[in-house]
Amino acid sequence: MDEDNVFRYDSNEEIGEVIESGTGVIFIGDSKDNLSRVVVNMLLRVVSNTDLNIIHYSSDISSVSNYIDEEVTVPIVLFVVDGEVDSYHIGTIDNKEELTEDEEVSLYNIYLDGVHRILNDVCDERC
Repeated sequence: MDEDNVFRYDSNEEIGEVIESGTGVIFIGDSKDNLSRVVVNMLLRVVSNTDLNIIHYSSDISSVSNYIDEEVTVPIVLFVVDGEVDSYHIGTIDNKEELTEDEEVSLYNIYLDGVHRILNDVCDERC
């Protein structure tokens, strides 16, 4: 695996372990899906501005569907803290492939907030 690649492909069992007893970011997506590509690029922007170094990845939506109270689709990003789904975000902003600058900022901030909770760090005015 490329040392610069923050995405770690996990089995359904490994994803379940993170959700039930771990802390981390989980991304469920499909490399052929344009929305998933938008999410990957945004997650990489967030990673470049934080100390996050692993994003758990799977293409199998069933690995998280039992942990979310609504119908889940790809892409979905979950933020798990101490074995609890702290928050999650499905799709992009209005499931658009092409985001305006404001929509990019909104999606970035959703992911950044989740990552700060994962890392248990304080976001100040510089965030």
